[in-house]
Amino acid sequence: MQYFSKLICAFLFLSIFALETNAQKIGYLNSGNLIVSMPAAKSADQNLQNLQKQFQTELANKEKALTNRLTTVQKQIQAGTMAPAEQERAQQEIQQENLKLQQAAAKMEQDLMKKRESLMKPIIDKINSAIEAVAKENGYDMIFEGSAGILYAEQAQDVTALVKKKLGI
Repeated sequence: MQYFSKLICAFLFLSIFALETNAQKIGYLNSGNLIVSMPAAKSADQNLQNLQKQFQTELANKEKALTNRLTTVQKQIQAGTMAPAEQERAQQEIQQENLKLQQAAAKMEQDLMKKRESLMKPIIDKINSAIEAVAKENGYDMIFEGSAGILYAEQAQDVTALVKKKLGI
């Protein structure tokens, strides 16, 4: 009986030891903080802001021209200097110009999104490569995005500093 209890104790000890050696090393980081701290991201953000200002200026100029055209037509209608056929044609032209303005705004928004994607892709790829390298170098089985809702994590498991070092920031 004593032999049997020693055997059970030895089995339990080996089981616990085996569980500890199979424990996974898990880390986390906040990629948003990484992106913000990268000089390339700051430059990309500035480029996007400049492009957005340019688009806004273009749209504002087109809106102003359309508003001026509408005001002119309304004044001519009120003064009675525009024939009914001309009024109808002018209103159709204004409607078409307004539709073109809306389409231009939508295209500019799409162009801005495409530009954002093209500027951010190399930055995100570089971050992902650094994360992978840190994970391999430090024996992490998994690295989670910290801003995605981790409720609790040991500060020691935050790999943000390691990834920043790998990125040279």
